[in-house]
Amino acid sequence: MSVTKKDFSAKEIQRQLGLKRYKPVWAMVHKLRKAMGNRDAKYTLDGMIEFDEAYFTVESSEVEKQKGTRGKGAVGKQNVAVMVESIPLEDLNTGEKKKYVRYFKAKVLDGHGGEEINDTI
Repeated sequence: MSVTKKDFSAKEIQRQLGLKRYKPVWAMVHKLRKAMGNRDAKYTLDGMIEFDEAYFTVESSEVEKQKGTRGKGAVGKQNVAVMVESIPLEDLNTGEKKKYVRYFKAKVLDGHGGEEINDTI
C-alpha cells in the first residue's frame, strides 16, 4: 500500500490477490490504514530535533488556482510542520561529520502564525 505515490484502492488489491469478495478486502485495507496511522503515535522524538515548515501542493479546482496568490497562504498549498530526530555522527578515522535521522513527524498546520507553531513544538 505504500510503494506508490497514489494509494492502492481496495478494488486493486482485491484484483492483485485474486480474491472474489470485495467486503473482506475493504475491511482489511481499512484496518491496515488505521494501523499505519496509529503507529506514529508510538514514537516520540528525543535528543536533537530539527524543525521546519514546508508548503505542499494540494488538489484544488482550476478556478481556485487562477485567482490564487503566490507565496504564503496561496490557494492550493498547505502549510505543514516537519520535525526530525537528528543524531550527529562523526567518523573517528576521517573526522567527517554526518547526521543520522531516526524518526520524523509531520503535522498539517491550519495557519501561519507563530503561536500554532509553538503549540506544535
